[in-house]
Amino acid sequence: MIFSVVVPTYNYGHFLRDALESIKKQTYDDWECIVVDDGSTDDTASVVFEYTSNDSRFRYFYQENGGLSSARNLGIAKSKGRFIQLLDADDYVHTRKFEFLAPNLLNENVVVYGDAFYFDSGNPEFLENWYLKNGLSLSNDSALSAYDLVLRNRLPVNAPIIPKLFFQKYGLFDEKLMAAEDWDLWLRFVLKNEVLRHVPGEYGGSFIRSHSNSMMSNSIVQNINRLKVRRKLHAVLSKELRRVNSHKMRNTVKEILCHQEFYKENIAHNYLDLLHSLDQSLRLRLYCIIYKLFRVKSFGIRLAWILFESPIQVLRGKLGL
Repeated sequence: MIFSVVVPTYNYGHFLRDALESIKKQTYDDWECIVVDDGSTDDTASVVFEYTSNDSRFRYFYQENGGLSSARNLGIAKSKGRFIQLLDADDYVHTRKFEFLAPNLLNENVVVYGDAFYFDSGNPEFLENWYLKNGLSLSNDSALSAYDLVLRNRLPVNAPIIPKLFFQKYGLFDEKLMAAEDWDLWLRFVLKNEVLRHVPGEYGGSFIRSHSNSMMSNSIVQNINRLKVRRKLHAVLSKELRRVNSHKMRNTVKEILCHQEFYKENIAHNYLDLLHSLDQSLRLRLYCIIYKLFRVKSFGIRLAWILFESPIQVLRGKLGL
């Protein structure tokens, strides 16, 4: 078997048919589709049954809620194909994707990814190029470098087709991450000099749904987990990439602390110790002290940040940090 499609889902029964139909209608038919139900309480099971009862290539597994990475990892473990297509339950892929990309999978030492587009549930006809929106201009056959990926996550999880061998060599998704787990995986690949190659063309496309319940809509969770990924990989980066990574970590911390939502529902109190462990800058230490002693909220903390930003930057420059 060539392709194994892994579809994790949690209470996305209302979106799931779009994902499964895009697989059922593939023009290249050597595939299996593994749906991992991560403890759903909606009609997910009955939606999947419509497919498993009529096509043996669809397989269904249920687990108690363990999170997105856990569900993906179970699906990968159950897979029989040589190549893995990850597909979130609220997204879909072009019905000719496997046929289009198969000629580029002559061996199992490269990750091949196609084009990717955002679409809005309320306006599905309007497509926005994922790569251009995320600051990446791709030419034919261009490959993502470690520098590209340290700057930011350049690759949506549904775009690539991954040799199963890569999961055996470099590990599965990190189940401790609530977001950015795909970025963590891509970084592990490129830091071992594996190739992630782009094959342009509409038939290789993946389509990422934007809606209020998507993980992409929670910027604080996204940024907290991006920090975790950056900290986790910092030690194995080259000197040049560590410098870039340090700059990105400081900017991400600042973005989190200046986000109004951070101060609601005790989020700040829960995350400050984590932020402190991820960025040891004097500015952040001061922030944590002020917050814990006085529970100073948004305006006061932003003011403290601004007042101390310039002198700390000067000090860092003098010390070569």
